[in-house]
Amino acid sequence: MQVRATLVTGAVLAAVLVGGCGSSHDGTTTAGSTAATTKAATALTPNSSGVCGATSGTPAASLPESVKSSGEVTVAMDATFPPFESVDVSSKKLVGVDPELACALGAELGVKVKLVNTAFDGIIPALATGRYDMSISAATDTEERQKQVDFVDYITGGSQLLVQGGNPNNVGTLDTLCGGTLGVAKGTSQIPLAEAASAQCEKSGKKPINLLPFPDSSQVELQLRTGRVPVVFLGSVIANLIAQKSGGKIEVLPNIYDSGNSGITFAKNNPQLRDAVQRALQRLMDNGTYDGILQKFNVRVVALKEATINQTKPS
Repeated sequence: MQVRATLVTGAVLAAVLVGGCGSSHDGTTTAGSTAATTKAATALTPNSSGVCGATSGTPAASLPESVKSSGEVTVAMDATFPPFESVDVSSKKLVGVDPELACALGAELGVKVKLVNTAFDGIIPALATGRYDMSISAATDTEERQKQVDFVDYITGGSQLLVQGGNPNNVGTLDTLCGGTLGVAKGTSQIPLAEAASAQCEKSGKKPINLLPFPDSSQVELQLRTGRVPVVFLGSVIANLIAQKSGGKIEVLPNIYDSGNSGITFAKNNPQLRDAVQRALQRLMDNGTYDGILQKFNVRVVALKEATINQTKPS
């Protein structure tokens, strides 16, 4: 599977996405002139400033008063995780599943979306301080993270080990890495999994795993590709995409660890926005917009049928 190997044409995708905006904003408008106006006044992909969503119209009544008065939401993402989010080298625009889903949600809710590219490990603390309204950045929904933020789950997946082609170091499973070195991306859900495996090594009288954190998944891939680390640990989707584009230079080991959902994240004190987004996402799932976005980036395999809140395992 290669990124963008199966594309929906621009005209077809636009029709699908605009069709998603045809439903009333949380039931607050009818299918008359107001809905038609909203359809015409939307941006379905971010511009060079990271802005998209509704460019005019009335915000959904279910949104928090602060969002309704400003008419916009600020959405954080770490654009180093293609095909979910990255920066296009030619246009310098944010591209991928998450930017387009954020745009579709903004159009559905009648608000402008302002996307902000920021480091993954700083997103949850920034949500807590109110710097961002929400985040869409393929964050794994875990019980530990639920202590700090709420999730609206939108994709599912797991974690896998990657090695150089042919597995020259005969890497087995996570629990056989005692005393070895493992590359991970900062702030990801793979770190506590690796730490638990390392603790088990020590409990068994073996040496711990030497965890090497790198800024993002592209840096993790680089360390493996150049042989600086013998094995790395990433989410299943990105792991398989890396292997497929490597031409056999990198391969994914078969074991899948801690399969579960990833979600759109919100501060714990923002349940009104969380619930409004959950309902909007469910409408996008029901009307085909969500599937169209995943299909465009060839990651339909991660699709969910239901937008659950704080659901830690696949539905």
